[in-house]
Amino acid sequence: MVPDGSRGTVVIDVVVHGATGKMGRDVITALTQEPDMRVVGGVGLEDMGDSLSIPGVGVEMPYSMD
Repeated sequence: MVPDGSRGTVVIDVVVHGATGKMGRDVITALTQEPDMRVVGGVGLEDMGDSLSIPGVGVEMPYSMD
């Protein structure tokens, strides 16, 4: 969690496990709509390189198979 000075609230950093699956993508989409949460990374079984883009959401995040 990190303080967000502009709003005086706490922002929770989230890493999504299963980020390339249907539910993972749905979770990422939902998290991007929450003002107090921020997707900072994803983990999954598919080799997607070092970053993952979620179409239609505009999220690019670090990605790992580890």
